[in-house]
Amino acid sequence: MKRATVGTAMRWGQLTMAENDPDPGSGFDVDFWLDYLRRCKVDGVCISAGGYVAYYPTDVPFHHRSRWLQGRDVFGELVDGARRAGMAVLARVDPHVVRADVAVQHPEWIARDPEGELRHHWVVPDLYLTCPFGGYSTEVVPQIMHEIVGTYDVDGIFANRWTGHGVSYSTAAQALFREASGRDLPVDGDGIEHWRQYERWRGSALLDLAENWDASLRRSNAATRFYPNSGGGPLSDLDMERMVSDLPGFFMDRQAREGATPIWMNGQHAKEFRAALGDRALGAIFSIGFEAPYRWKDSVQSPAELQLWIAAAIANGARPWFTKFGGTIRDGRWLDVVEEMYRWHAEAEPYLQDATSIARVAVVSSERTKHVVDAGEAHQRAQSPVLGWAQALVEARIPFDMVHADQINQAMLERYQVLIMPNVPVVTARVATDIEAWVRQGGGLVATQETGLRDESGQLLDEARFEEILGTVRLGEFTDIVRNSYLALEADHEVRGRVRDTDRIINGVRWLPIAVRPDSGGRCTSVVARLLPPFPDLPMEDMFPRDEQPGAPQILASHVGEGRTVYIAGDIDRIFDEVANPDLGGMMVGSLEWVADEWPSPVIVDAPGLLEVTVWSHGNGFAVHLVNHSNPMAMRGPARELMPHPGATVTMDCPARPAAVQLLRPRREPTWSWDSGSLVVHVDAIGDIDIIAVDLSLSADGDEDMLVEAAPL
Repeated sequence: MKRATVGTAMRWGQLTMAENDPDPGSGFDVDFWLDYLRRCKVDGVCISAGGYVAYYPTDVPFHHRSRWLQGRDVFGELVDGARRAGMAVLARVDPHVVRADVAVQHPEWIARDPEGELRHHWVVPDLYLTCPFGGYSTEVVPQIMHEIVGTYDVDGIFANRWTGHGVSYSTAAQALFREASGRDLPVDGDGIEHWRQYERWRGSALLDLAENWDASLRRSNAATRFYPNSGGGPLSDLDMERMVSDLPGFFMDRQAREGATPIWMNGQHAKEFRAALGDRALGAIFSIGFEAPYRWKDSVQSPAELQLWIAAAIANGARPWFTKFGGTIRDGRWLDVVEEMYRWHAEAEPYLQDATSIARVAVVSSERTKHVVDAGEAHQRAQSPVLGWAQALVEARIPFDMVHADQINQAMLERYQVLIMPNVPVVTARVATDIEAWVRQGGGLVATQETGLRDESGQLLDEARFEEILGTVRLGEFTDIVRNSYLALEADHEVRGRVRDTDRIINGVRWLPIAVRPDSGGRCTSVVARLLPPFPDLPMEDMFPRDEQPGAPQILASHVGEGRTVYIAGDIDRIFDEVANPDLGGMMVGSLEWVADEWPSPVIVDAPGLLEVTVWSHGNGFAVHLVNHSNPMAMRGPARELMPHPGATVTMDCPARPAAVQLLRPRREPTWSWDSGSLVVHVDAIGDIDIIAVDLSLSADGDEDMLVEAAPL
């Protein structure tokens, strides 16, 4: 049997065992789990091995064996069964906590508070938090990893909670930071620059630790790698580009949603990770249980919530990875849901494996932004503008990718029609040069707020990047929050084409004061919207404008050589994320359409409701994913039930008449027509997700069973 690897495994399962699982009376059944994994067509598994608790007979000092192990090797039993089934195997370790006996013998391994006291675990006070920069991480954890990869047939180590919790004021951490910066670790009351220096150092030092673990593993067993767990995203304290480096795959730990998290957010997480990984394997970890600050980790989510969360990840190029906390099944309502979804995923695998996004729009994410904004504004300034654009694009059914600011180059830009830069203050000179050249050659750029204002070191530039192609002149600093502000729209400009029957809409709450730069160098700039001076919102009797004369420009549109740009001075993308005002979303999508000079997607979806659309090429054609987010709980979960979608008519670019067209969930043949490079497919109904699979020719080995012969209209 051909064995899967981390890079080829398409469906993952994770068993995060409780310490008493090895007890014969606990209800944990190794044979049950191995059988369930096989039924689910799982080809990659992550199994609790050690760290805080060892599930095998370890010989490493200070490595606590499960009190219920009693001579068993539960980890080994699971590894052997998984390998016989051809699965890739990762060994899970968790080094963030130790017992009191370890803390007594090696207090230097323990994290400390600013007063130098050992830090207890916040849930179980008898336990102690380790310092990620102390001897436990640098001496004991490598021994545990070496023991595992030297004894068991595994592909690598997957580490949970390896980065520590909060600031550790241990002697080791103090010494490392002082060596790097010449300063003591910051404490409450120290300035923002001191804390930023610490954050940059910590991120770099943690990645040094991860790379040292990886190098050590490879010296012990060249076939094994270290996979550090991470949540990723623009607020990550770790450099995702460096973290994924040359790993054959990676895994995003976004287990479920809580609070006012939209159901499409799991797809957004996948885009963020793929920006660093490219087309390498990405596992999307989801929890069986209900997520909330109160952490019911042994609970079960509703079937609809599980299906939609998984579907959003699949549609965005991620591979499902379930995680079960505790090996005993007390509530089995999830088992059939995951099995059905996984078995369907296996059937659809030929259209999911080795697929490449063919979106024409890219949204830029920058992990540098959080280091240059004011204290406490990282979410508002670094993440929320990105989420606003994501919401607008999902609603408009426009497929899009995420790209990292520092990775942008000419080759990458050539893949896209439009680049969106939602408040990206730090832009390197090289990246700016590449973007400007791409725009003049026909690219479309939409930039907002303080994009391009700072250099690589975070310093304000005398003249911001892109001012020439955006047609702007900066007049001052970004404003403080302004209430009750409005935009006056020019009557006829196409950017505002989606906002009808009004010449006045709400504005953001902060903006960069600008003037219009005189036309030059093949650029011609026009004003799309101007600032209507704000007026009091309280008391109500004073709520009337004192001056209704449109003033400073707020949205500019420019023809630049063969390309186009739109600049939005205000934070309307951030406000759209917060309040979802449809006029702001309309202006954002209108900006996108105008700079593209056409519909910025290879597909047009005619349908009601909220459908997320992604488009992928594969070896034999392409596939269009339609995720049904039309649900009353779409913006705040959990979903109670799937709301069946009545279907859609999808028109797509298709260079040649297809050999076959099929729908994959369930597999059936649609009605379709093709004429002069345009394919029209009628999707009859959508449950959680459906995929239009378009085969342009029969498979190379003549396997026609994969295809359902289409029925043209």
